[in-house]
Amino acid sequence: MVVLFVSLLVIDTAIVSQWFGLEKVVERIEQTSMERETRPNVSEVTLTAIGDYSLTGSGAGSFYTTLPFYHDGSWKGFYDLAHNDFLQFPLEFGVPVFLVLVVLAFWLSVQAMRLRRNRLVIGMGFSAFMGMLAIMIHSSVDFYLQIPANVVYFVALMALAVLAIHMPSNRHRSSTVKGNG
Repeated sequence: MVVLFVSLLVIDTAIVSQWFGLEKVVERIEQTSMERETRPNVSEVTLTAIGDYSLTGSGAGSFYTTLPFYHDGSWKGFYDLAHNDFLQFPLEFGVPVFLVLVVLAFWLSVQAMRLRRNRLVIGMGFSAFMGMLAIMIHSSVDFYLQIPANVVYFVALMALAVLAIHMPSNRHRSSTVKGNG
């Protein structure tokens, strides 16, 4: 499995670099100045707020009203989103809810790959894992899950992970087949 994941990463990087030009991405990263960026500071402030609301959260959609109470004056402007779902969701819903939903779905998909013997079900677990991983990678640098279609897709992948581990096996089917006549 590790070899597969590493090969997918290498192949994807090669394809993306040929298609979009890896040089342009590297150049943009090099030109980014931490003096002009305020997101790192917003992330630090959000982490402080998560500490205060870690158990129950501040409430769904409350990021833009919660963050100003922690604002230290180091940036100008208004942030209605954290631009990082890993920070915004634990703040709004609490760390336990975030961990249970996300970690449980990943764990179930891995368990389906480990414990199930049906190739279709193993593929379902693998697809759920890879799809959720791709979304979570994107969510770590952007507010990807603020788009309703992406949330529906993520929830469908989480449901696929649950189905992959709990779906009945073909071995338990009845051996009798009803005929037409």
